[in-house]
Amino acid sequence: MASPVSNCAGVYPDGPRQRPEITLVGITGGTGLSAVGGLLAAGVQPHRLAALTRSPSSPASQQLATLGVRLIPGDLDDAASVRRAMRGATRVYVHALAADSGDEGERQLARAQTLSDALAPSQPCDDVARHLVFNSAAGIGRAQSRKLPLQIRQKGDVESLFARNSAFSHTFLRPAMFMEEWWKGYTRGAVLEGTLRLSLPSDKKLQLTAVRDVGFAAARALCAPHAFAGRVLPLAGDELTPLQMAAAFAHAQRSDVRYSRMPAWPLALLKPQLWRIVRFLEDPGYGIDVAACRKEHPWMLTFAQFLEATRWADASRSYSGVRYADADAFANRA
Repeated sequence: MASPVSNCAGVYPDGPRQRPEITLVGITGGTGLSAVGGLLAAGVQPHRLAALTRSPSSPASQQLATLGVRLIPGDLDDAASVRRAMRGATRVYVHALAADSGDEGERQLARAQTLSDALAPSQPCDDVARHLVFNSAAGIGRAQSRKLPLQIRQKGDVESLFARNSAFSHTFLRPAMFMEEWWKGYTRGAVLEGTLRLSLPSDKKLQLTAVRDVGFAAARALCAPHAFAGRVLPLAGDELTPLQMAAAFAHAQRSDVRYSRMPAWPLALLKPQLWRIVRFLEDPGYGIDVAACRKEHPWMLTFAQFLEATRWADASRSYSGVRYADADAFANRA
């Protein structure tokens, strides 16, 4: 099928040269480049992308520049720099407001407020249509707030903040667990050696999303904000039990992989936030209707396709080197 945003010229009557630039926020972290890959695979031209970065000289920022993405200096903890960076912005994709790990999580709401304020009209007569797409999290509303993992609860608070700002319309993406998690050092090495370790029952299905597909969905919403304004998009390309995941790994790397369930109780003492995530995944879980999701987004990768597209079997590759091979071929699958 054709790329879902290949008709952008029809969305913007002035033609491709007048399409609004897309400003990217929180894109230089661990999964940001994969999300950018999704934007590009969906047909967004790199010269239409501008990335906010507090370190323009960093390797990740320079890789974006090499792709043709314009870099905008700015720091989400510096309101003045964010106001400068957002001046004239009409399409904004917020991939992250804090690092995946560390102690930045508590800053997310303050950073979201800074960004929200910066997108307010610069002049009383400014009626430019603005649209913001936020990479949130699946599971919001699935349990009482106090029982949600902190990461999901924080994402829900940011959603509420953005939704209250009438200066822009919004679309919230709610992906399940990222497939890229298995590329990280503490998981990939063990799987390549033949063991998949999780703290879930062997028959409990885990819902999964490729980060590339988050970027792909963001491109659709940014290209046609009139069709996606106010929408919440659950995103899951697959759901597998740990045993099925082990079989997928075994097929991808052409070697046996067994599933070993780890006890969860030590996490309650040593890593309570991770323990809460495990408890959430076991019950109630993300609750995405994967069949309905794939019907609306047939271009989403299954876990097997993800392993193939990222060349999982190549033991010389690391998480920092994850790139999707043949992304366009996967993006244009029937």
